Amino acid sequence: MFIHTSTYEEAARYLGDLTGRGPRLILLDINLRTGLSGFDFLSLVQQHPQGHLVPIIMLSSSDDQTDQQDAYRRGATVYSRKPFSFQAWKRYVGGLHTYWFETVALPSIWFQKEDGQ
Repeated sequence: MFIHTSTYEEAARYLGDLTGRGPRLILLDINLRTGLSGFDFLSLVQQHPQGHLVPIIMLSSSDDQTDQQDAYRRGATVYSRKPFSFQAWKRYVGGLHTYWFETVALPSIWFQKEDGQ
């Protein structure tokens, strides 16, 4: 199943309300086109009791070394350039599926609300 959120606020609400089986992989764009960035959400996920266990692929349109270092320093599993065409996206997603869901063994991560959340 694929869950799409467009803003930091939507993604934070999804993460905070999540109970039961959680995401197995997060694709996170650096530029969320709101006041807070993908880096901010990455930090939020890394502080979450279960969220920090989920692999996170940071997506960007740039090769900026500072962004790459910042992503890894904040806990990203992978930093990747975004494809630009529809066909490139299809190949990219196919490759992600093959690697992350057919090659790698990912655990099921169960989410529960913590007291005060």
